[in-house]
Amino acid sequence: MSEMKKLGGIWKSKSKAGETYLSGIMRNDEYNREAIAVVEQLVNGDAIKVLLFPNKNKEKGDKKPDINIFVAEVDERPRERKASPPQEEDLPY
Repeated sequence: MSEMKKLGGIWKSKSKAGETYLSGIMRNDEYNREAIAVVEQLVNGDAIKVLLFPNKNKEKGDKKPDINIFVAEVDERPRERKASPPQEEDLPY
């Protein structure tokens, strides 16, 4: 996989009805310029990989996001396939 670029964060919240939801804002600024460059590949019709990780640096009561969002370019190289086990008709007996 290509290098991950941090795009932003997502916070967990509760609606007035008590349902949990996730929300976040993405900005095009100096902080995430490289990530935005990856996202712009979508405009060109290319695929990108989106990864979500829990924020291990969040402490109770702080305003840090609950989840960090990263993007990466999709590796278009063909993957080596693992050899599948021989099928019964392939066995010499």
